[in-house]
Amino acid sequence: MAHALILIEGNEVKMENLYISLSNAKQVVIDPPTVFGYLVQIRGNEIKDVHKAILDFTLIPEVTGVIPLIIKSGDVSEG
Repeated sequence: MAHALILIEGNEVKMENLYISLSNAKQVVIDPPTVFGYLVQIRGNEIKDVHKAILDFTLIPEVTGVIPLIIKSGDVSEG
């Protein structure tokens, strides 16, 4: 299992636009948005799934930046 916490930037980004299909990963949007943008947690079966998901967020038209804050792979505690 792999996890990432990313920051999604863009003045026109709406939370509903961040729920995109990520094939072998899924996202949890942390609401409300910060002054910097939306914090999104991504979980995937493998690290390559998380990397692909990060790239998929860059394809959303309103998104101006995707910044990975932390990426972990292996046994990650849910607590």
